[in-house]
Parts: sequence; structure tokens; C-alpha cells
Amino acid sequence: ARAKVGCDIFNIAGLAYLSYDKAKSLICFLSEKQLLDKFFANDEKAYSSWYCNMGLAHIDIDFEKANQFLGKALQLEKKYYGENSIHVADVYHNIGKNYLAVSKYKSACLYFEKAQRIKKNERGYSYSLAKTEFAFANTLVFMLKKPFKAEDIEKIRALYVSVLEGYKSLNNISKLEYNNTLQVISEFLSKIGEENSSLKLKELIACNRF
Repeated sequence: ARAKVGCDIFNIAGLAYLSYDKAKSLICFLSEKQLLDKFFANDEKAYSSWYCNMGLAHIDIDFEKANQFLGKALQLEKKYYGENSIHVADVYHNIGKNYLAVSKYKSACLYFEKAQRIKKNERGYSYSLAKTEFAFANTLVFMLKKPFKAEDIEKIRALYVSVLEGYKSLNNISKLEYNNTLQVISEFLSKIGEENSSLKLKELIACNRF
């Protein structure tokens, strides 16, 4: 029981460091691995989240290593939770993030779409789905080139609308995150020439800051 608690502590600490100190994050995950090897060496399932977290820690640092860790995580998650589980969807999302980090947009979209397809089958709209749809839309925006195709524009617009509609059913969206989302959508509208709509969103952001 103590070993499990120790693994959880290192896991949580590693995830907390992910966004601003990858070196400390890696130290936490490697410390978790020592406990896994010592107390859970025969429990393959116990390693699945560790592989995923190591993949996340290597995004923006080493694309190939990140892909190797995430690939192993995907293999284990499929084995123990099934092809269409939320665990597998989360790994697909993270593989998409890894491709996005090296500007491989088509591959990133492929994995974000796989993640979205699974998450949409879950009951109710989730924050996890919102993150995937937002990442998917943003990646499609990076791929936009003139002359813009109507079907590409509408696909992106539909994803952004889904995210904003989904936010209404969620209670964990901060004002800052909501405003940041509106700002990104405003930039998309400006990019495709819808300046009036972009300006309206900027005015909404200004009103929503206080």
C-alpha cells in the first residue's frame, strides 16, 4: 500500500511540473519507475500510465523518444482497457500533441480526430473532449492556406462552436481559460477575413475580464 501511495505521489508531482519544468517532471517519473520496478515488476498494467507520462515529458524535447513511450502506452492501454476506451483516447490525444510540437499537422490531426471520435461516445460533454476538439481545431487552422476552402472553414468553426457549447455544461472552466479560448477563435476569424465577428469577440473578452 505504501509503495502505491509513493507511486501516486511521484506521478502527481511529475504531472504538476510538466507545464513549466520538464527536468523536475522527469525526475519524479523516474523515481516512480524505481518503485514500480521494485514492487510492481510483474504488473504490466501498472506501467501504462507511466509510459504515457514519460511520453508527455519528452514532448518538445525529443520527438522520437516521446513517440516510443506513447506507443508503448497505447499498446498497454488497448490491451487492458480496450480499443475504444477513454484511456486509449487520451493517448491518441497526446500522440497528436507530440506531432503538433514538430509541426507535423496532418499526423497530429489524425490522432486528435481518433481521440475525438472515442470521447464523443462518452456520456455527456467532458473537459477532456473540449481539450481534444480545441487542439484539433487549432491544428487545422495552422494548415489553412489561401484560397481557403469552405469545407475546411466550416469544419474548424464547428469544432470551436462545440467547445464553446461544451463549456456551458462544464463547471471547471475559469474566466481566464474561457477568454483565452475566445481570443484564439477571434484570431481564426480574423485570419479568414471575418473582421466584424473577430472584433465582437474581442469586445466580449474585454467585458469578461472584470
